[in-house]
Amino acid sequence: NLPWMRSQAFADMTHYSQNVKIRINIMLIALIGGMSFFGYVLFNVSVANDNEHRITELEEVKLPVLQTLLTLKQDVEDVHTAFSTALVFENYFLLDETLESANAFLTHINELNKIDRSTLPFTDQFTQAFDDYYLASKSVANLLIKHPEKSREYEDDLLKINQQRNLLIADIDQIIELRKQDYVTSLAYTNQEIVSANRLGAIMGGLLIVGLVIFAWLISVRVIRAVNQTDRLKKVFLDTMSHEMRTPINGIAGSLSLLKTTSLTQEQSELVDACKLSEHAITSSIDDILEFSGMVSGNINIAQHPFSIKTLVDNTNKLFADECMRKHITLSTSYHEQSAAENVYLGDEQRLGHALRHIIGNAVKFSDHGPIAIHISTSDHRQSTTHQTITICVTDEGPGIPSNKLEDVFKPFHQIDGSFSRQHQGIGIGIPMCASIAKAMNGSLEIKNRSTKGTKVTFQFVAEQTNQSIYQPPAHKKPVTNNQDINVLIVEDNEVNQLVLKSFVEKMGFKSKSAINGQVALDLLVQHDFSIVLMDCQMPVMDGFDATKEIRRRERGNSHIPIIAVTANAMEGDRERCLAAGMDDYLKKPVSMEHLRNSMNQLLFNEA
Repeated sequence: NLPWMRSQAFADMTHYSQNVKIRINIMLIALIGGMSFFGYVLFNVSVANDNEHRITELEEVKLPVLQTLLTLKQDVEDVHTAFSTALVFENYFLLDETLESANAFLTHINELNKIDRSTLPFTDQFTQAFDDYYLASKSVANLLIKHPEKSREYEDDLLKINQQRNLLIADIDQIIELRKQDYVTSLAYTNQEIVSANRLGAIMGGLLIVGLVIFAWLISVRVIRAVNQTDRLKKVFLDTMSHEMRTPINGIAGSLSLLKTTSLTQEQSELVDACKLSEHAITSSIDDILEFSGMVSGNINIAQHPFSIKTLVDNTNKLFADECMRKHITLSTSYHEQSAAENVYLGDEQRLGHALRHIIGNAVKFSDHGPIAIHISTSDHRQSTTHQTITICVTDEGPGIPSNKLEDVFKPFHQIDGSFSRQHQGIGIGIPMCASIAKAMNGSLEIKNRSTKGTKVTFQFVAEQTNQSIYQPPAHKKPVTNNQDINVLIVEDNEVNQLVLKSFVEKMGFKSKSAINGQVALDLLVQHDFSIVLMDCQMPVMDGFDATKEIRRRERGNSHIPIIAVTANAMEGDRERCLAAGMDDYLKKPVSMEHLRNSMNQLLFNEA
């Protein structure tokens, strides 16, 4: 049995040796795998740290510097606008207010230096150039306000000042371009580093899969997860950078609307509402100033388009629904004759809406409680059988107006309470503008204190009753199974507006593609099937009007793609020009998601 025992012993030893080898191999695999995995983790941590430093520098230094430089450029334009306004109105008070814009420039210079000390050389240059420009501008402005008849004597000085401003803006633009190129280069480099890290990680994972079997497979799972997570982080990072680059001031309204749709705390929601109120006040003030400037120059032409009094009043009331709810104010509308709510009239709906926003807005602003009543009545015009006198009476239970100052509210830029501690803000042109609109429409504006409490405002105008139908964009119904079948082409050269419109469209459940000008839009229309087009009007290469005409020419009576003008062209006649070019509807900026949805639903599904 000895040979057998020896054989068995040898077998046992061989088996033991194999087990030891297996164990050793397993230990080696584990050791190599562990070391490889540890090295892999260290590599990713190192790359992640490097990328984190780069991203931090992009977020906290390079991007804020670029944004502040853009703000500096806007500050220079604001100072120029302030001086121009002071000269137009020949007002020393407005001239003094230019100091606020100048201080804003200097404040942003200090912020720039705090963010990045390397900006000191050119910020010192900017500061000196701005000081020279500001002092020269203020000196000439003082002389021109004091002696406006001597404007020709200072033409050379004004030309020199404009040259100073243009040189300053050119210098800022040059630095912006350099910083932008540096930012884009850094962003591309960081992205390339992430891509390289992902590629190397995938190779290491593949080698571990081949060489280490199960352990390598487990490693590969973690590698794939890490790669996927890195890809997701990269996408979030790129989206965030893209968003941060596309947030100039004209995107505030849309961005706040989108923010309001997310999950917010009560405090956050209140802050967003406050921003919306401020944005609305800024937009209204700009509209008011433009409208008032046109009236001062005598350029007020009353358009004649079909409109509904009921729709006009209801849409105006919606603007103040949130504020009324916050103040616990009831806003009610009544009609003396039901026909007033049903009739269609010819008139300038845009200017009437402007006037009503001020009248109803003042009632809401100055009331802390109680109802606000809007009563509409009509009567036959004494000089025409086809025209009617329409009276809109708004009553509130606010504090009223001191009787000795009732006439003063019709004076431009006049405040009932002109002190610095006044409770309600405003530029003081709303009521004079409403009065001018009423007068231009053969009517009047009357303001009285009620016998009990509050104010009664009576806005009266003359309009022709008509059988014409109110314009509705033509519907182009297409068979769809769900919203994802709708593909929207956004034609917009401004990145912020492009982002806002894209977000609006995606929240509606639609797909979208973007074009930066009309020529790119035409190329995309050849390559893809779109359901509807959102068209800006003013763009480089090819504007929205030419693009629309070319689209209609290509259709030649075949399938008709709806086109909505989404444009900042909001002056008189712009809507008609858009429709004449072949667009189906017109929305002026800032456009809300609700208005965009209503227009798209009307064109796509024939839904109001």
